[in-house]
Amino acid sequence: DNSFVSHAAACPPDLEEGGFYSLKCIPCLAKGALTQCGFANATHEQTAICLRDFMTTLSEVAWDQGPSTVSVSSSLRARVAQVTGVPDAYAALKEMSSRLVEPIANDLWHHLTVTRGLSGLELLHACCRVAATGNLIDFGAFDPAEMMADLPRVMFAAAEDPLRHSAFPQLCEELAGATEIVIFLDNVGEHLFDLLLLKAVRLAFPAIGRFRIVVKRAPLLNDVTRADAEATRFKERLQEFCAAEPARPLPAGAVEVPQVEYVELSHGEPHQGGVWPRAHLEPTLSLTSPAPGKVVISKGQGNAEALLRAGRGIFFLLMSKCPVFANVLGVEFKERVLVRR
Repeated sequence: DNSFVSHAAACPPDLEEGGFYSLKCIPCLAKGALTQCGFANATHEQTAICLRDFMTTLSEVAWDQGPSTVSVSSSLRARVAQVTGVPDAYAALKEMSSRLVEPIANDLWHHLTVTRGLSGLELLHACCRVAATGNLIDFGAFDPAEMMADLPRVMFAAAEDPLRHSAFPQLCEELAGATEIVIFLDNVGEHLFDLLLLKAVRLAFPAIGRFRIVVKRAPLLNDVTRADAEATRFKERLQEFCAAEPARPLPAGAVEVPQVEYVELSHGEPHQGGVWPRAHLEPTLSLTSPAPGKVVISKGQGNAEALLRAGRGIFFLLMSKCPVFANVLGVEFKERVLVRR
């Protein structure tokens, strides 16, 4: 039963349904296959099986359209797990990321709020820059050791370095009338910088009483699953922050402690109830569809690849880690951006 071939070949080719795809993605996907096998400690024979399946799939799909990059990656992850018996090849790296990032994020929040005394929109703007830069914690794109070694310097510098492409004024305009935030988390470790962003949002716009935190249902590279979020008490820490430092005065009708909930999305495993990403199907459709008082933020390139063409007024906050996708966004390679589509 070659689940990788059968499932990846069935993924929808349309950009709105299946996300981003380019022939230029193939070398990176092949490199990703080797990387996943390496982190799973696959034997030579197991690696050969996974790579053979990967190449068979690419030879069988229509190359002028093809499955989305995210769909191929998720199918490959499932196949590596099946062959090696390792359900989450990145588990140790994700745990390391959270452990190393947490003190950096805490120090950075103290630096911004106490040392520099930022508040309101100034604090929110700095946290947008920090969250965009945090997207570099991507083990599918960069070497973990090199990335983490210089992370404190990079993140503190990011707070001062403006985004060249920024929809920040538009974000603030929409947040001013918002009561709900939907945020699609991307990578473990990065999500702790996203927590700073949500804290700043709550301080600047206390009328927001609901945060919906979108996570992956099963492991995909170092993407955040519910288990990863719970291990770092993401929801509880946001609620505890709001309870300890309530905005004063609260707007009429606002709640002191907002509702925070996780929403799990499948990313392509048939037994999990559907294929992610399909922006036109539930539950993604209801999460991203425009509604009064709702602001949707998509973190990271993988989520952007899936949702960019949905055309629903989503704010995309990321680092462009791929020249091909940077061209789609209309930005430079490795630029940090906040764009609305």
